[in-house]
Amino acid sequence: MRKILYLFEILTMFLVVFSCSDDIADTVYHKTDPAKDPQKSSLTILLKGLEEGKNYVVGALEQNPFNEEGKADEIKAQNLLFQQPVVNGKVVFADLMDYYKKTLYLNVYEKGEDTPLLVTHLGNQLQYQVAFGGIEKSIDLQAVRPDVIKKTVIDLTVDESYNDKEIYLVKSEQQKMVESKLADGAELTEDMYLTKVIPNEGKAQIILNTPVVATDYSVYLVAPEEGLAYLKRELKVGDDTKNVTAEFSKEIKKQINVSVVRGNEKLNDHEVYLITAQDWRNKVKKQVETKHGSPEAGTYVDMKLTKKGVVSFEQFCAEGEQRYVVYVPKWETDYYDSYKMENVSLTSDLDIPYEVAIGDVPSETKIVNLTVSADPTLGSYLRGYAVYVLGDVNKFDEAWKAITGGGTYKGDIYQSTETLYYSDDVAHINNVEFEVNKEIIIFTIGMKGYGLMPLLKRIKGADINEDNMTVVLDSTERP
Repeated sequence: MRKILYLFEILTMFLVVFSCSDDIADTVYHKTDPAKDPQKSSLTILLKGLEEGKNYVVGALEQNPFNEEGKADEIKAQNLLFQQPVVNGKVVFADLMDYYKKTLYLNVYEKGEDTPLLVTHLGNQLQYQVAFGGIEKSIDLQAVRPDVIKKTVIDLTVDESYNDKEIYLVKSEQQKMVESKLADGAELTEDMYLTKVIPNEGKAQIILNTPVVATDYSVYLVAPEEGLAYLKRELKVGDDTKNVTAEFSKEIKKQINVSVVRGNEKLNDHEVYLITAQDWRNKVKKQVETKHGSPEAGTYVDMKLTKKGVVSFEQFCAEGEQRYVVYVPKWETDYYDSYKMENVSLTSDLDIPYEVAIGDVPSETKIVNLTVSADPTLGSYLRGYAVYVLGDVNKFDEAWKAITGGGTYKGDIYQSTETLYYSDDVAHINNVEFEVNKEIIIFTIGMKGYGLMPLLKRIKGADINEDNMTVVLDSTERP
């Protein structure tokens, strides 16, 4: 009996222990996890500087509505990804997880029926990359608009034969250096220019950061033709300049026809030189007058031999005025110091041959009445001298020395009774007779510092086609 009871107690204990172990295992290994909340991304925007009585909303876009100049195209309500009205100075976007890690551009609009009015600008637009959590940002509607970089577009058109040529944009202070380099055939370094383009199909475009202060620029087309170092177009760009244009048309050489007659003889095989006015003054004149030598190679542009008393030169004149001397040596002897010469002034708008007559060539004469004043920018040089008209610019040095030396020039010269002292003074000289094939010079005596200087104007006789002519003295460069 005891043995039966003992076995029963053992069985009962085993059942109790086994039951407890099962409960413990269930508790440890089968515990249920509590439910987790899904992650969210909320954005609260606090608004400052709101005006009372206006109906504001905050709307989102996936693209920046502003360009780099701070301008935005019109935005329709349907263009917005989503929007929320402003309530009590704030907007709450409760869940932006659909846009996680995307960048949103949030702006304040004044609500309209179809087209909301954009209130914010490039400076206070909220650019937000969506992240986890409850994020708080602010927008100040009173924030000052930032300075933005404006752009000016320079549209260039060129003759299609210039498609492979380089075009440079240069600031005004670099122009002298650039032109010197190009004249020598040297390449420009990057510090000399702002940008470089090569035209295609006759067109090119330069986009420039618009300067705050009006600025002068030059556009250079390099080596468009053999013998022409560059073509230049000058531009002025100001704060409000959105677009400017420049055109480079096909350049054609200007023709200089020279007739040479000695006595009744039309010379054959006689040298005729074309020399720049600067090289004539600095190199050739002294060479032929003091050394009795011929112009040396490199001191003249071209030399040709006459055929029946005629030669013809061709030169490009694309920019401003190009001044030359036509020099015919050995006029009366075999020495080079005996010569005839004429000055030539080519201009870019010359569309007919420039005619030069040297020697005993009869010339047509005309008579003109002149009203003369000085360019206001040269007014500070005026000293109350008369105005003179000389019918041949080649005799200027002789006349200038005689007049400024206190003497009298004995050649053919006209003088006004009025003087030029102030910028608005005028002088009248009537019945001036001149030869059509010569270049006349009108001048007065001015002063720069303690030295005398001429204020002058040179005019080709062939260009005077009126009986009464107004002339403005605009140069101080002696011929």
